[in-house]
Amino acid sequence: MVEEKEIVSLVKGLYNTIQRVGLKKVLNKLNELNSPTFSDYENEIKDFIIKQTCMTYGMKFEDLKKPHIRGEKVTARTMCFCQMKKHLALSHENIAGIFGRENHTIVSLALKDFAYKNVDVKSDRDFIEKFKIIDNDISQHKKVVILKYKMVE
Repeated sequence: MVEEKEIVSLVKGLYNTIQRVGLKKVLNKLNELNSPTFSDYENEIKDFIIKQTCMTYGMKFEDLKKPHIRGEKVTARTMCFCQMKKHLALSHENIAGIFGRENHTIVSLALKDFAYKNVDVKSDRDFIEKFKIIDNDISQHKKVVILKYKMVE
């Protein structure tokens, strides 16, 4: 009986909060609770990948999180997906979640697109060249981060 009263009280509070701030904000907060937690190492590498990619493409991370993007923003987001998949042991769902997406298909399609890049096509060649540069920067940074966490232990 006590549990039922607690549940009713919780639901009433949730209902009042939805009425006050809106369903979308409440759902976003609930989704954050469901988000995976990353280790300090993974967070540092993830943040570095995003920072390097945004610097290379001259944009902000917030731009890459928007749902309806085109052009260079899609290319930059694809770069992040590919680098995260290479350097971190994250699932497609986790990578999509970082960018505020619920569906992992966007990551799968981006990785598939990357696998079919052709050096004879200029836009593909440019992407591959940028990928190598960012990849090298990430590899160097990972060495520093690994040393940092070894010293902490």
